[in-house]
Amino acid sequence: MIRSTLSVRSIGTMAVSLALGAALTLTGPASGQFGAGRGFQQAPSYTSRDIQLAVDALKLDETQKLIVETLFQDYQGAFRDSQVGFSQRITDMGDELQGMDQAELLQVVFGALGKWQQHNEQLSEQFIQDVRRLLSEDQEELWPSFEYKMYRRKYLKNGRLSGERLDLFVVMTELDLAETERQEIQPLLDAYEVELDGALHRREEQSKSSQADAIAAIRNNKDTNIGIVLANRQVQLHKVVRDVNERYVQSIAAALPQEQQAAFLNKVHLRSFSRVYRLTLAQRVFKAAQELQDLTEELLIAIGQLESQYLTELAAFNEKLVQLIKDKEPQDIVYKARVRQSKLTGQGVERPADRTKEEFTKRRELGQRYIDQLKAMLTPEQIALLPGLGTFRPEGLATGSAGLTETAQDLKNARREKLRQLKGGPSIQSTSGDSVKKKGPKREADN
Repeated sequence: MIRSTLSVRSIGTMAVSLALGAALTLTGPASGQFGAGRGFQQAPSYTSRDIQLAVDALKLDETQKLIVETLFQDYQGAFRDSQVGFSQRITDMGDELQGMDQAELLQVVFGALGKWQQHNEQLSEQFIQDVRRLLSEDQEELWPSFEYKMYRRKYLKNGRLSGERLDLFVVMTELDLAETERQEIQPLLDAYEVELDGALHRREEQSKSSQADAIAAIRNNKDTNIGIVLANRQVQLHKVVRDVNERYVQSIAAALPQEQQAAFLNKVHLRSFSRVYRLTLAQRVFKAAQELQDLTEELLIAIGQLESQYLTELAAFNEKLVQLIKDKEPQDIVYKARVRQSKLTGQGVERPADRTKEEFTKRRELGQRYIDQLKAMLTPEQIALLPGLGTFRPEGLATGSAGLTETAQDLKNARREKLRQLKGGPSIQSTSGDSVKKKGPKREADN
């Protein structure tokens, strides 16, 4: 009896997994709206974080907060009941599903999923309307901005292109702006909020409609190219969101005080293209070199001039890398759709060329050339104190700490002790008596 019950449940779970898997084969990650894994666990539309956002953004008083928390508990309970009911319905359909082919499974299972989704949307709408009825006239004026912020927080993270997930409101909170300066750029932020919200809605609505198109294609067993068509359509809407961010980055930067522009753009670059704009090894080496003690004024000026030349060339490389990444990422999305299609057709797919690899290699070589020029200005002892360049070993000495001169050994021990103190880790004794820290996994340096 127990074995029979498990079999029916397994049939129900397998049926939903098969139906969703077929749709995902065509449309990819963006189509995973229903979420059939782990016992059909779809997350509710609203979470406890949204409740705190509502309290802060709408300036709810203590009584309103208590009522909203109670409404939220009721909403959570109703959602859980809905999950249990749907899971039981699929289990009860086990015998019926067992003899169906894939097209029939899609029709029955997605019909049930659609009704469940519609019921959950009604629960969410009822909850949010109950919250809104609690508001005063002053709080009602805050509602549009609250909706924008909540939708942005929920769906901006679904971006698949670099720069698409950027939230300029987060960046602005990190800038040390005076109140008058914030007021001057507020009209730009208001316009950005409205335009970004519209782009996000269009992107997410397209993602949902892609499900229906993919399911229809599978059900009719005709259009195996639908995944590529949908991927190209979705790429365009991902680009629209990214383009909104890029346009307002330029507008806001131009409106900021000159002394704040560099900090703003630096934060934007790091959030949008972190692999490109994080500090390179050469930048870290130049910084450490300028902090060395006992450098002459003339040498400091020379190091600064060399660094300036490097940064100029680095900026050109970074600009090119950003453009290459922007060209490559949409191609990758379509390529993955072609790979998914190939599973249905059996045809091979050629991966697009990745020009960023060659450019990153050239950038590392650029950094190494400037590091070599910097090393030519310094003594071996000074070079030994720079990060990422290895421990100084006088030319001609045997490999191993035992072959080092006393001066070189002292420098080596001092450097290790300094690193240990900075990292806050315990020291251990090496075979030669040195106090060293255990090494972690080796990480490739990015010049």
